[in-house]
Order: sequence, then C-alpha cells, then structure tokens
Amino acid sequence: MDEGSRRIVWGLCASLFLILLVSSCAAAQTDYPIAPADSVIQNALNSLKVNQSADGKIVSDSTTAWAVMAFASAGIDPHTLKTSPTSPSAVDYLLARGDSLSSATDYARQILALSAAGEPADKYVQTLLTYFDGTQFGDAGGLNDDIYALLALCSVGMNTGNSTVNTTLHYIKSHQNADGGWSWSLSSTSDTDTTAAAILALLAAGEPQSSSTITNALAFIKSRQNSDGGFGWDATYTQSNGDSDAYAIMAIWAAGQDPTSAEWTKGYNPVEHLLSLQRPDGSFAWNGTGDSTPDAIVALLGKFYPLHGFTNHLRVEGKNATLFEGDVFYTVPYVAIADNSGDAFDAFTEPCVAAQLETMNDSFGIPVYTTDAYGNYFVVGIAGENNSGADGWQYAVNYGKASVSAEDCVLKPGDGVVWYYGSQQAVLSALMVPEVVQVNRTFVAHALYYNQSRWMPLEGAYVWANGAPIAGPTNASGAVSMSFNASGNYTLWCAGAQTADYPGGDWRYVIRSEKVMVNAGIPPIPVAAVRHAINNVDSPVFFNGSGSYDPDGSIVSWVWDFGDGTWLHTNNSTTSHVYTHYMWNNGSYAPFMVNMTVYDNASAYNYTHIPVMVYMAGDANGDGVSNILDASLVGLHWNSHYGNADYDDGADLNNDDRVNILDAAIVGLNWNRRAE
Repeated sequence: MDEGSRRIVWGLCASLFLILLVSSCAAAQTDYPIAPADSVIQNALNSLKVNQSADGKIVSDSTTAWAVMAFASAGIDPHTLKTSPTSPSAVDYLLARGDSLSSATDYARQILALSAAGEPADKYVQTLLTYFDGTQFGDAGGLNDDIYALLALCSVGMNTGNSTVNTTLHYIKSHQNADGGWSWSLSSTSDTDTTAAAILALLAAGEPQSSSTITNALAFIKSRQNSDGGFGWDATYTQSNGDSDAYAIMAIWAAGQDPTSAEWTKGYNPVEHLLSLQRPDGSFAWNGTGDSTPDAIVALLGKFYPLHGFTNHLRVEGKNATLFEGDVFYTVPYVAIADNSGDAFDAFTEPCVAAQLETMNDSFGIPVYTTDAYGNYFVVGIAGENNSGADGWQYAVNYGKASVSAEDCVLKPGDGVVWYYGSQQAVLSALMVPEVVQVNRTFVAHALYYNQSRWMPLEGAYVWANGAPIAGPTNASGAVSMSFNASGNYTLWCAGAQTADYPGGDWRYVIRSEKVMVNAGIPPIPVAAVRHAINNVDSPVFFNGSGSYDPDGSIVSWVWDFGDGTWLHTNNSTTSHVYTHYMWNNGSYAPFMVNMTVYDNASAYNYTHIPVMVYMAGDANGDGVSNILDASLVGLHWNSHYGNADYDDGADLNNDDRVNILDAAIVGLNWNRRAE
C-alpha cells in the first residue's frame, strides 16, 4: 500500500472512530439536563477534586474559581470542597488570594465564584467598579472584560436600574458585529465563546430572549456549528472544542431553547459532542489536549452563568415518614423540566422554593414529579406519593402556609421550608419537651400548631418515637404527661393518631412535626414559674425557679434570659424583672419566651422555656386599650388579695398581690392609650 492510500485509510479510520465515539456517548446519555448524580458529572467533579492541594487550590487560581462554580452548579456547597475537614476550602483559597487580583477580568471571575458559593463579594465589587471609566471596563480595546464585568455585577443582584449596568449593557450591544457575534477584542472577528458569554451577560441584565440582539447572536453561534454537533472558536480555529461547546450550550439553554433539539442538531447535537470529549479520568478535553471540565459540568447540568448560591433548610413530610430534612445548597438560575410534558419551565432566577425542591431531587435522589398543565410549577408527587383529590402536597415557609406558587415564593437567608402531604385542613405541628429529663419521672410534653400568625395549643395530638405513638392524645392545653423507664437519647415528634389507614399518623388533621431529642438521665431538672399570669409594662414580674432539682446533686445557679434582650446569672432561685415594652401582633398580645437554665454542682445544665404575657401599662383586660373597662375590672376586684377567690391577675396591674388605688391610678395615668 502506498503512502497516499495509507493516509486515506487512516483518515477514514479516524473519522469512523469519532463517529462511533460520539454515537456511543449519545446512546449512553441522551437526557438533558444531566442529573448531578449521573456518573458523567460525578466523574468530572472527581477529576477536579483529585487535583486539589492542601491549601484549597485546584490547579490554578483561575481553575479554582471556575471549579467553585462547577461544584455549586451541582448543588455542592463549595465551602465543603477541601482535602480534609480541617483544611482550607476552595472558597477559602480564593479569599486568601484576593490581594493578587490585578485586572477587571480577575475581579469579575472572583465575584462570579464567590456569588456562586453564596459568599459576600462586596469588597471585590467595589474594586471592580474602579475599572469602569464611565463607558466601559478595563482595556478600552477589549470587550471580554466588559462582558464578564456585567456577568459579575448581575451575579450580586445589580440590574439595569443601576447606571453602570445599564451603560455596560448598551456598550456591549453597540459592539455587536454585523454577523450577530462578538469578539473578545474590538479589532478581531466574532467568536463563539465571546458571543455566548455576551448572550449570558445580556440575558442576566434583563435583555429579552426574543430581542433581535439575542436572536442574531444565536444565529451566529448556529453558523459556527460543525457536522459533529460541536462548535469551533472562530473562523480560523474551526475545530469543535469543549469550551465553545459548553458556552454555546449555556447560551442556547439560557435563551429558552433546547440544545438537543432538531434545531441544534447538525449530524449530532452539541451535548453529544461535548460528551464525546470526556476522558477516562472524568475530565473534559478542550480538543484532545487542554481542559474544559468546569464549563462542561455547568453546561451539562443545564446551568449557566452567572450563578447565585443560597442555603435554606428543608423538611419534607410524607404520608408515613419524614422523607428529607437538612440544609439544601442550591443555585439560580435554575431551569426545571415538567415531567408531564418534558418542556422547560421559565428559568427560576430568584432563590425560590421550587429551585430548592428541585435541587433536593438532584442532590439527594428524592424524586419530585411536576406538571406544567396548570400554567405554572405544580408538584404532583414526591418520592412516589402523589396528590389524590383535594389531598396532596403543600408547602409552608417559616410554618406559614403558602399563598403563591413555589416558583414565585422567594426565600430569604434563614427561611425554612416544609413540604408536607396533607389535607387542606391539616395543621403544621411542633413538639416542645425538655432537652433533659429524669428517668422514671413524669414530664410534660406540649404539642402546638401554627394558625398562620402564632403557635397555639394542639389538642388530640400524639407524641411519637420509633414509628409509633408513645403518649397522647394531648389535652385542650396541648399537654400530655409522659416518662421514660430507661436512660438514653430519645427522638420524638408530634403527629396525629395511628390507624390502619394512617400508619404514620393521621395527616388529614396533624402534619408530623420536626423531630426533637430528649436525653433521659441525671442532669438537673429545670422547673420555672411566673407568679402572675398577666403582667404589665413597668411593673415587676416575679420568677421562681425553686422547683428545679438535681437527682444526684444540687443546683448551684440559675441563668434567666427574659426574652427581651436582657439576662441575669444568679445564685438565687427567685428573681424579678421589669419589662419596658410589650409585644403586640395582629390585634393581640404575644408573650415573651423566657428561658431559665440551671447548673448543678457537677456543671451539668438543663433549661426550660415559659411564656410570659406582658400587657401595656393600664390595660387590665388585654384588649389593647386603657379605658373604663379596665377601671371597672379593678373596681370589681377592689381590695382582693393574691390567693383569694376574688383576686384577678389582670386587675393587679402593679403585681403587688392586691387590687387597690395604686392599680386604679395606673389605669388613670394611661387613660385612652392604645397598644401598637
């Protein structure tokens, strides 16, 4: 065989190998977006992780930043990305290297990474803004720095209401080339990567998906697609590569189109080509050499820049068991797919309940089935438990039942979400018990329910442990007495009655509470009391902790947290406190929650809570007004003493254990005053 024939054969073999490689990847993975638990993503993440050094760095400063974004896009908090529990994380490394940044693009990359990790980036934003000359960022001959600066500013919540963002958006749009694309430099021809990045930046800043700027840019990217489904960088470097694939996929998806659709299939689609670039170690090649792993991870997950990271607590209560409880790290934008139609919902751009729930599905493998049949994001089932008639899945934020769709409910730092299967009448419950109790000694558990404004006693509930009720039902005060006959740690929760139809508790009436831990042993037992059920501002409130005891020693000190920001550490079991304000909420008084902690001679401690009701000065009957009704109440109980049958706590406004002229004077001094 001559040399020319040999070259032809080798060329045909190489082409056939590429076709087989792309085909095999397409056959192995056709769904898009790819789930974080998929081996494609896990292997790619691991290829980054194994290259992390003890100081948190992954290969280089730049790679570390993009790796942080990749892990965040997979629902993994980058603060946990470290070589050992005590080592610095990748985020720690970036923060430590903050002083080494030296250009607009350096600062933009740092901001993008920190925002993806949910880390404040204000310091770097202020420095980035110093690179803005009133028209553009950084190098006047470049466009790359303007695009990434816009992405960075959008990542921290700045939008076109900000003049710098607005100016930069228009500056980028004004430098769109006639072919619809952009170049990294004002003097160069359009390239795929810069064009895709510009699309992401403009969309993040509020440019409509349907605008001619975006549609022309997408048309340019389409013109750069090769027959293998991938994209070349520019007119000179036309061979498909991992970075161009990844950025193109992100731009297509962010613009509301499907990169695996027929519209984006040219022999193969870009997702198939990008998958063909994954190496045996899990990393993604640029093209044979180089590395595109971080960008490939983000793109294959159906995520795109800029990413915003958030953490909120989530609990999912199924029919018979708690399906999930824990903190969920998630990022937006997030594009969820409706299970009924296979169509994408509009991107969730805010930290919403829907994005958190979808990330639970992705990161923890608890399936969520959704539908777009009702015009918005609607949950049909979780973990195979589907809605039935009027019963089904609902959610609450900070125990307040939802009034908007999960995609429209924006979460704030510290917010907690509960998804629960129940009827429309079911109430969210909570269980209050001492943290430490004495073995074989009765204690009282309190069941509460949330009535959309406050916690109230829950009657008819049961205390559960190990999958079965162990005490109950609770009385009208929400209380039930119980005890343990063996020492140890007990996990308890509140739920409804157990029946054959409702083995995990009757969720038609009571939704399972968050679990609480009780230790049955020998620490001191706190018993706190307040002398008067009703108290008033500027009058002493008397507290008594003398009922506290220690089974195997003695109590040596009491610490009182009065619930108003003040506290007292004392060696006496009794004390008093004067409240200078009251709490008025939705037309009624709310109690202060007082915490009493007792310490024994072995330094063991325990605490308990008691509610203390404090009215406005002069308000004897608790209606929020000091008037003739309060004066009448004082008159009706005139000269009564504490302990007598005719004594009334409300009429004794100064808590001196008798109703007399001093109480009448308090009413008079506050006449016609109203609570607010």
